[in-house]
Order: sequence, then structure tokens, then C-alpha cells
Amino acid sequence: MICTRQAYQAANTAEPARLARDEYPRLYKAVEKFAPAFERQWYTENKTAGFDVQDICLGGLMRRIDSCRRRLTDYLSGKVTLIEELECELIPMSKANIRSTVHNYIDIASANII
Repeated sequence: MICTRQAYQAANTAEPARLARDEYPRLYKAVEKFAPAFERQWYTENKTAGFDVQDICLGGLMRRIDSCRRRLTDYLSGKVTLIEELECELIPMSKANIRSTVHNYIDIASANII
């Protein structure tokens, strides 16, 4: 979430605490509720083949939401002194790198060939 990065970089501890306590669990529950509805819709409109990719994406999203919440919690509790992934400078998006990376899941998920 963009608001997580902004709150972290502003050295605001109240907002990341609220996000970890309220927003990340809310987002997780929303995806958890969406997944079975999406699955029902998929099997209504599509053939079986291909849903495995949706499972990987939705499961990965849920796992990532939980991981981000834990990273914030660890930072706020002092278990870690910084969140390296929020310290990095963002790479500006251009039409060239949107086409080459954003829509290519295998390149985003891993540097390895799956």
C-alpha cells in the first residue's frame, strides 16, 4: 500500500500501527472472501485449465499481505530497526518498463525460471 510507504518514510508510528492492526487484516479478509467467489465465477465461465495460476496469484497475495503486516509489526515493536524494502528509492515507471515487467508475473515473482 502506498500509504504504508508514506507513513513509514514520514517516521509516523501511529499510522503504520493502524495499518497493521486494521487495514492489513481487512484487506486479507477481503481477498479471502473474494477468492471463492472468483473461483465459482471462473468455473462458470471458463474451462478448468488455468485456475491453478489464479490459485497461485491469490494465495501469493494473501501471503504477501500477511508478510507486510508482520514486517510492520516487527518494526514497530523494535524487533527490526528498519524495513529495507521501504527504504529503497522507487524506480519511476515508464511505458517501456510497464510493458516489459509489470505484466510478466514470472519476472516479478522470482528471478528463477519456474
